[in-house]
Amino acid sequence: MTLNSVTISAICISLRLLGLWIFPSLGGILDKSVEFSTPVTSYRSMKEAVVLGSGSSSTITFNNGYYDGGVVHHPPLLLQAMQGIPIQYHDYLFILFDCLILLQFLKLTEKVKKNTNLLDKVPTWLPSLVYAINPLSIMSCLSKSSVIFTNWCIINSLVQAIDGTIPMVSLFVALSGYLSLYPILLIFPIISIVNFNKPNAQKYNNAIRVFLYTIYYCGFLLFVSFKINGNSWNFLQANYMVLLNFEIVTPNLGIWWYFFVEMFTEFIPFFKGVYGLFLFSFVVPFTIRFYNQPLYSFITILGWIILTKPYPVLGDYGFWFSFILYFIPLAGYMRYKVFAMLLFIHGIMLSPIFYHLWIGSGSGNSNFFYAVSLVNALAVGTILSDLVWGMLRREYDHDEPNFDIKLAQV
Repeated sequence: MTLNSVTISAICISLRLLGLWIFPSLGGILDKSVEFSTPVTSYRSMKEAVVLGSGSSSTITFNNGYYDGGVVHHPPLLLQAMQGIPIQYHDYLFILFDCLILLQFLKLTEKVKKNTNLLDKVPTWLPSLVYAINPLSIMSCLSKSSVIFTNWCIINSLVQAIDGTIPMVSLFVALSGYLSLYPILLIFPIISIVNFNKPNAQKYNNAIRVFLYTIYYCGFLLFVSFKINGNSWNFLQANYMVLLNFEIVTPNLGIWWYFFVEMFTEFIPFFKGVYGLFLFSFVVPFTIRFYNQPLYSFITILGWIILTKPYPVLGDYGFWFSFILYFIPLAGYMRYKVFAMLLFIHGIMLSPIFYHLWIGSGSGNSNFFYAVSLVNALAVGTILSDLVWGMLRREYDHDEPNFDIKLAQV
């Protein structure tokens, strides 16, 4: 079976439009759920800023202190762009970006198959189709979570890295970091992709260029945001420090929130630093250890960031699961793939139930919901360990998979 971009795009758009038209209130329900919406990705807070900004002037200026209210946690340029589009068309904008992500998956698979024999047995259309029909991706789109814009920047940076167009690579890395901060860490595996199969003399220059371009674009984005924001830097606190300091301790699918609910106040700053360091500490080692498998390194690091960042949503996982399909050639090495996926499904099914028992009916407590968060973390951690084991076995077998040899995972 062969599916082209038009067919897959039609499937993607049709499923999302059906959900939008048949269940018009579903988007609002999902936007209020902790599984698909967090304080830093919520469409409700974005909409509030857009409406208030539109009511005061033709451009968004926050002289009235919209960031001071502690509700808005989206960068000024995103709010400026959203203000330029009538609110009644916002649903279709998110569907459009979801479709663009899908097309980039198609382009990515084509480029990988063209440059290596890594995915010879993987149909070009498969990752795109899985993204199109994935319920997590569909519901994330309907919830209008801003994570979609971040995901679009991430996959664009990966496609451009394979092409080796350093200015565009840096632009999309900077944009992803500008929107959500933590994706800026993907610059390390991105550099290894840019340098893949390049002469040693060129690798150092490429790395320096990627860093310098990224710093330039980040500085430019922040300066423009400063001017749009009424010559105020308070958006830095609202958008980035709130992530680094985990200032909004609210239930989500992550592993951070429960510890800081239960922890003594005196220890909170120290452990926030520990958690932040824990997130960063594996990025560079993964990049160095699997430098000769840059695509797999990128996918693994992306999964690690999603697992350990303070405000994950199911839209992040729906996006990442399409990347996991690139590991199909190594699936024979993975011992816990069925267990991990069943565990994850178990977790996302129980999550809304336990949250309702805790918050809705009051017949449960925070332990109920956090237990489900730990189940999700265990599932994703198991998937990551399986992916890493597959990468190690690929190296051991010199890029020629041999599933007959059994090695102990020591």
